[in-house]
This record gives sequence, structure tokens and C-alpha cells, in this order.
Amino acid sequence: MLIVLATTSSDAVLPAIMKKLINLGVGSKTVGIVIPAGYSFNLDALSIYIGLSILFLSQAAHVALSWKELLSVIFTALLTSKGAHGVPGMAIVILTATLSTRISHT
Repeated sequence: MLIVLATTSSDAVLPAIMKKLINLGVGSKTVGIVIPAGYSFNLDALSIYIGLSILFLSQAAHVALSWKELLSVIFTALLTSKGAHGVPGMAIVILTATLSTRISHT
């Protein structure tokens, strides 16, 4: 718990969690599927957060996004979230980078 609080990331304790679950009697195949899948779903939550943030900001600024731009934003959010969820505070950097690609295309 101290590692998670200090790093604000649960990635640092992934191997320890898996080892403890196996020691508690959970099958290694189950642990090998369930724990990494949970981390992957966390990545999806980050992409949803970024996508909704961009939609909110565009509506707040009265900027209309075309379907092509919306798909581009979603695709960019999905790609960038894959390497970002283990880094504390990275969501704002990804949000800024995604918004800047939208601005550079106009």
C-alpha cells in the first residue's frame, strides 16, 4: 500500500499482488488472466476520460467537431492511453497533446 501511495500508481505492485494471490491459493492461470485484464480496463477508463474531456472542452468553447475529428480524437486517446496509465499525472499531458493535434488540423 505504501508503494501505491508513494508512486500514485498500482503498476509498481503488480508482480507482488500476483505472487500474494497465488500464495493465497488462487490458481496461477486465473491470476495471470484476471489481474492483467483489470489493468487493461484501467487503460480504457483513461481513454474514456480523455475523450469526454475533449468533448466537454469543445462544447464549452463552442467548437463543432466533425465525425472525422471525433473519430480522430477517440483513436488518439486509445493509442496514447496504452502507455500512460502507469505514469502519475500523465492524463493532462495526453489531453493537451490530443487537443493540440485537433488545433493543428484546423
